[in-house]
Amino acid sequence: MLQRVLERLIPDKDNVPNSLTRGMGKLIRQAREEAGISQAELARLIGRRQASLSNIENGKMEADVSTLIYLAATLRKPLTYFFPSRVRRELATEQLTPELQELLLQAQLLDGDQLNGIMAQVRALAEMHRHKNKMTLDDQNELEGANVPGTFKRK
Repeated sequence: MLQRVLERLIPDKDNVPNSLTRGMGKLIRQAREEAGISQAELARLIGRRQASLSNIENGKMEADVSTLIYLAATLRKPLTYFFPSRVRRELATEQLTPELQELLLQAQLLDGDQLNGIMAQVRALAEMHRHKNKMTLDDQNELEGANVPGTFKRK
């Protein structure tokens, strides 16, 4: 499944630079500039050569996992920040049920106030569900311990 997603998102994956390496490089450069760090300083902080960091930022070289982890920690960004948005969206929605995908698609049509209202309702439903499940477990424990001498209620 993941292989199909990657093939669809990055049809030119065997060639570098490609759409993924260029997109990641742009996001790395953007985060570095936001942090006010020079390329030379960031390279030093993550233990890479400046030429390598330059190649990564220009999409000419793939960043390996350890480099991404060091970049995320140094630039104080989540690891997924460095994945282009279309890759993040595709990977995230691939894990969702069709109902959740539809919910997200519909939610994108709402304005901020409407979305906040929906979120409040969803949180309330989730809380009711958690409370219901807790009550069911408490009721079951009570029934199992009721009228049986010498038994204790499970906690």
